[in-house]
Amino acid sequence: MAMDAVAEAAPIIDDLKVCLLKNRTGIPFVTSDDPAIASNRWYLEDRRTVGCSFGINASGLITLLPLTPEILCLAYDGDVYSVQHEHGWVQVRNAGDVRALNQHQILNCFANLYLPETASEEDARSQYADCAHHRLAVRHKLNYAVPESEHEGYVRFVVTEADDSTRKGEALLHLQTLHPKPTRWPSLLRSRKPGAVYANGTAVNYVRERHALAPDSINPFRKERAW
Repeated sequence: MAMDAVAEAAPIIDDLKVCLLKNRTGIPFVTSDDPAIASNRWYLEDRRTVGCSFGINASGLITLLPLTPEILCLAYDGDVYSVQHEHGWVQVRNAGDVRALNQHQILNCFANLYLPETASEEDARSQYADCAHHRLAVRHKLNYAVPESEHEGYVRFVVTEADDSTRKGEALLHLQTLHPKPTRWPSLLRSRKPGAVYANGTAVNYVRERHALAPDSINPFRKERAW
């Protein structure tokens, strides 16, 4: 199932820009029992997306995968962010940037973090303490909605608690993915201003240009400023 998911996801994310980060600091990149990270600084910070989840077709997507303690693979939405690199390589000399990147492993791992034997245990504990309070107790939330009104063939649902009084009739169940928000972002990931995101006013929310121009898009998308 995991391999099938990779094959299906590949054409969805091949529009992302990719670079390799070379760690030139004394703090190693850490990895974990769930090392492939999908995050989204724009979605987590922009007021237009408050309370929304994002998928791998979303505007502002960032993916992170540590390959070794010295090398990390970064992919990002080039319409929203800018990363200065040379032939696809970024020299990371700021220890704060390494700490910011390591936070994603700390926030997303299930139970285990992995560090090289040369890593400082004291520093690892410090990095964990900096963001442990942002770890989520659960990764998904089940939203329960019941009909509130009907107009011209359209039914409006309202989110409520599932109890004996609301379980008697029709209802909608929506499983929402929750995303942890780090306390800092690496300075090497800069905002591309004005940048561009695409929306069509539906629950699809904001997607990248590739998906806004897809032939199966029913509602037309409009281009908006990212920042």
